[in-house]
Amino acid sequence: MADEVPDLHRRAAKWFADHGEAVEAVRHMLAAGDWADAARLLADHLLSLTLDGQERTIAGYCSLP
Repeated sequence: MADEVPDLHRRAAKWFADHGEAVEAVRHMLAAGDWADAARLLADHLLSLTLDGQERTIAGYCSLP
């Protein structure tokens, strides 16, 4: 059932995004391999994440291989 894991991450990402949890949504998007969607969501929420003190989280996403 390993082939179902990316879809589960996508569903989790959507749920978190719909509930205003951008950081968790991005984590799940990255786990699903949805790099473009993760980058888009991160860019959309960059200012609010910075104001919330999430600089280290943002930096961690930007340094992923």
